[in-house]
Amino acid sequence: MAAQQDREALPRTILFLNALSFQQKLELFQKMVRDVTIRDHVAPGVLRGIRPEALGLLINPHFPALDGQFWLRFVTCSTPHGLLQHEHRIYQFRFPAGHQQRKIFTHVVAFAAHNEGPLPRLGRGASIDHLCGQMGCSRATHLALAPAHRDNVARIGCAGVTLVVMQNAIIRMVPCPHAPAQEDADLAVQHGCAKVFVVEIRIEDL
Repeated sequence: MAAQQDREALPRTILFLNALSFQQKLELFQKMVRDVTIRDHVAPGVLRGIRPEALGLLINPHFPALDGQFWLRFVTCSTPHGLLQHEHRIYQFRFPAGHQQRKIFTHVVAFAAHNEGPLPRLGRGASIDHLCGQMGCSRATHLALAPAHRDNVARIGCAGVTLVVMQNAIIRMVPCPHAPAQEDADLAVQHGCAKVFVVEIRIEDL
């Protein structure tokens, strides 16, 4: 009885998404990408201390896979065309074809299509958190389920991963304070907020 009451408490669109198979959710996401023309870009605020083109040229002698190109992809947002980074985009769709029209936020579709399991009720504590801090972003790797509102609020103002750079080489990586504990530093830095803060050390300053 309680489970039925919880189910009825969910919004109809969430119930609809939860009833789809994982493959159907992915198909809906792919349809959305075509319909709203999602563009990839480095949004203001996700990268500090360096320009995107300069970030992509950095090397990482100790962890070659985590070079500048990796971090450039890490901070790249996917935003519906014409949308400001601090707005949510509502997606209107019919899926499958011929069914009634529904409305839902684009980032909710993106999250559902890349994470198995049902969505909870959103908006009353739980939310889909934007790890990049950009409300308009629908990039799956920039989205995470925040069970409580305080989890979402805690990320506000976070600078993300800190990269210490000298002579175009990354010499140290400091994980985001919101990253889960990892034994290996190269694993820890890949989780947490999808932002990068670059600190450059110049030889003349030594």
